[in-house]
Amino acid sequence: MRNNMIRHREMKVENVVINGQTFERVYFEPAIVRCDCGHEIELHDSMANGCDHCDREYNGSGQLLADRCFWGEETGESVSDILYGRDDDY
Repeated sequence: MRNNMIRHREMKVENVVINGQTFERVYFEPAIVRCDCGHEIELHDSMANGCDHCDREYNGSGQLLADRCFWGEETGESVSDILYGRDDDY
């Protein structure tokens, strides 16, 4: 298995002073992967993160995804069903 991960998702903690009171601010920096075309992609989304240079997409773990035209092929879902959820009343 190839490793294209440049930086894993990282939790950051910093102290912020507001009106003389100190608060702890916690935030996450996204993981970064190197795309097959060589450019870096920040993984902000757990589902799909696209490369602006070649249109390849990676999931939140940095795995290359199939082209969107194949998404939902086995389940009969459309790309919008997968990304935005279905409106069906179950």
